Parts: sequence; structure tokens; C-alpha cells
Amino acid sequence: MTRVVYGRRPVIELLRSVKNGARTAEQAEQILISSRAEDAAHDRALKDIIYLARATGIPLKKVPEERLNTLAGGERHQGVVVLIREGPKYADVDEIVEVAKERGEPSFLVVLDQVQDPRNLGAVLRTAEVAGVHGVIIPKRRAAGLTDAVAKTAAGAEEHVKVARVTNIAQTLRRLKEKGLWVYGTEAGADRTFWEADLTTPLVLVLGNEEKGLSDVVKKECDFVISIPIRGKVESLNVSVAAGIVIYEVIRQRLWGRVGGGSANATL
Repeated sequence: MTRVVYGRRPVIELLRSVKNGARTAEQAEQILISSRAEDAAHDRALKDIIYLARATGIPLKKVPEERLNTLAGGERHQGVVVLIREGPKYADVDEIVEVAKERGEPSFLVVLDQVQDPRNLGAVLRTAEVAGVHGVIIPKRRAAGLTDAVAKTAAGAEEHVKVARVTNIAQTLRRLKEKGLWVYGTEAGADRTFWEADLTTPLVLVLGNEEKGLSDVVKKECDFVISIPIRGKVESLNVSVAAGIVIYEVIRQRLWGRVGGGSANATL
């Protein structure tokens, strides 16, 4: 199976993962650059791509812009595509838990319950990687998986943050609770706001489907359900935006401690 990665930042992060040993050079078949590309001397990103191609030994070739358009399925490729000989790279849940132990940090995992838009998955992966989340868990069915569109939105983050794909989210949450992690679900209108929750403990943050939110079976496994206060007319936030808000509250509490609380009716 040949996978296509396109866009300058995703390609650079992919090549760095090869250079650092996270992937083998044999997995990357070829780097294709638009024949219209500017001179590398005047293009820092292109210069980095050429340097990494030479450092990893991956063949680099200039091709007509039309071929890149076809490979990227009409998406914006920024003049560069990499062909990879493999399927999506998924981790095991235990591998993700081990990351926290290796870093000497309380576990922090993100679980997406049937999030279907690949752009939302990509955006969550990007935020999770930047914030230092130990891994993201997604279901095998009725949910977005690791695709070219996800990689584009993630801007290369999927090369660094571990992603596990499981058959049953509810069972996975039960296993994680047995390992000592607390499960926090997010839901609009929940009585407790995310400000009031103690997010310094080992935890799993669960976010639901774009339209339906958390499924009933997953919600039953949550130790706590928290909300983000809504003060406008629209009833909820985009799932990737909500993820970013709560992820950084976890980081804030762990770095600087909890400060007070807050209610949905508090004055901003």
C-alpha cells in the first residue's frame, strides 16, 4: 500500500522522523517536488527538504505540477509530495501508557469517541503533540483514521504523537481506570466546568462525536463529566477547539497548580 504525504511541514516532519530513526528510509519510496518550485537558495522549507532527502538517502525528483495535484487528490500540496510504502502507523495502548512512565509524568491521554471529520482528528493530533499529550486513542469503526487528509491538517504531528486504534472505547477506558487513570468526559451543559476539575492526576480526556457528543456507553465509563462554559448563542464548540482549551488547562494546572475554580455563570 502506498500512502501519500503532502504539504511542506508534514513532509519535513516525516523526513525528520526517518533521520531520527523513528521510521526506516526504505518506507519512503520517493520525494516529488514541483518542477515550478523556486530555487532552494531562496526557499527555506524547500532547502530543508532537499537537505533531509540527502541525509536520509531518499530519492528526490522534480515532476509536473499536474502529477502532484493528482497524487494529493486536489488538496493544497505546496509543491511537495512523499510516497510512503506502508499503511497508517498505529501504536498499542500500553505503548502510550509507557510514554508517561518514560517521561516521569502523570499519564495524560486523549480519547476521541467517534470523531469523524479527518480535519478535526488532524487538529487534535497537532494540539496534543504540541502540548505533550502522551497519546491519542480512536475507535476502529465510525471514526476518522490516519489518512493523508489527517496528516495534512496535523502538519506532521502524527509522526511524533502515538495514536492507538481500538475495537471498543468503553472497554479501553475500563482498562485504563484499572491502571489508575481517571476518566474525564466533556459535554456541553455539564454541571462541573473544566476549571473546577482537578486535572493534575493521571487522566484520560474523552471528547465525543461532532454532532452527538459522547455515546451513552462511553459516558457511563467517565468518572467525571466536565463542560466549557458557553456564553454566546451557539450551543457548542468545534471538537478540536474544545480539545485545545481543556488540554491546555491540564497543562496549566500541572505546571502552575490549581487556582480557585469557576462556574458557568461566572463573570468573565
